[in-house]
Amino acid sequence: MTIAINDNAGSVELKSLIYELANIVELFQPVEYFEIETLYKRLKDFEGYTIKNTADHKIRSIRQVLSLMEKMDMLLRQDGYYILNKNISCYNVMFRISRKEFNDFRIMYLNRLNKCQKSRVNVL
Repeated sequence: MTIAINDNAGSVELKSLIYELANIVELFQPVEYFEIETLYKRLKDFEGYTIKNTADHKIRSIRQVLSLMEKMDMLLRQDGYYILNKNISCYNVMFRISRKEFNDFRIMYLNRLNKCQKSRVNVL
């Protein structure tokens, strides 16, 4: 399945945003809400964003999207951290990387977390 990534901060598609956030969570989990929003804006080079068609679904913020993703069982929240459901993988929605590159990044990232924030790694 091909997902069109959002490239216009003024008109963010909810469906694409869900997959993009899943991609960020999968790469950086365990991750807090504010980290997800900050990473999204920085990776997309958006200062802000507007979710499209809010009259239809009433979702206007990343916090609301994360809540929806929890209700859809895409995300789990544990001790304030978001973790992607183990049965879901979205590692190359925003980034064109191979599974090996993804795994190499995760190993480096988790090693860094283990050194700096051991309690955070224990959430996994």
